[in-house]
Amino acid sequence: VMKVAITVWQDRISPVFDSSQWLQVHDINGDHVDVHREHIGGRSPFEKVERLKELGVDILLCGAVTRALHISLISAGMDVYPFVCGSADAVLKDLLQNRKIDRRFAMPGYGRQIRKRSRRGLAGHGIA
Repeated sequence: VMKVAITVWQDRISPVFDSSQWLQVHDINGDHVDVHREHIGGRSPFEKVERLKELGVDILLCGAVTRALHISLISAGMDVYPFVCGSADAVLKDLLQNRKIDRRFAMPGYGRQIRKRSRRGLAGHGIA
């Protein structure tokens, strides 16, 4: 089982993690996926990190994120794919199919292929 969280605004990845209002959480167990949304607005950015930890999130897909929060997310044991934009479903599909996120989903100015920032690889999540 793997848990992937995506900060969302409507059906797109929200542009800034720190001020995101909604979280879309995908519980992935083989071919079975359960999805639910959670309101995280009204929380401080570091309270959002704590909530992600409480939910047991393994991977976070998000837009821009401040350095301090990025470090906090990684320290909490999450694989973080920052500076991502576009349809939340399309980005998740790309990650699960290709084990990476294509540069077409990179925020303007980010340029190169998006790489996760973490201490562990996707193989630890059953994606090899």
